[in-house]
Amino acid sequence: VYAMGIILWELVTREHPFLKAVPSVQGIPQFVISGHRPQIPHDCIPSFARLIADCWDHSPARRPTFQNILDVLLEIASKISAEL
Repeated sequence: VYAMGIILWELVTREHPFLKAVPSVQGIPQFVISGHRPQIPHDCIPSFARLIADCWDHSPARRPTFQNILDVLLEIASKISAEL
């Protein structure tokens, strides 16, 4: 689920999540374990930003299930298509 949050972040930013913060690939696990997360853009849809943050919760037990993730994504897609 954490990795799904990273993928969602990459879709929003079109960037590598650790490129600027971690000098080498070997440093990524310690960066993540210490609680650091990539910054979610301020212009991100609030419900999408919350989903990303929930996927990154420090406690894996508090992260959403994939069914929850799918439900939120479908809700976001529905709201966006209604606005079009």
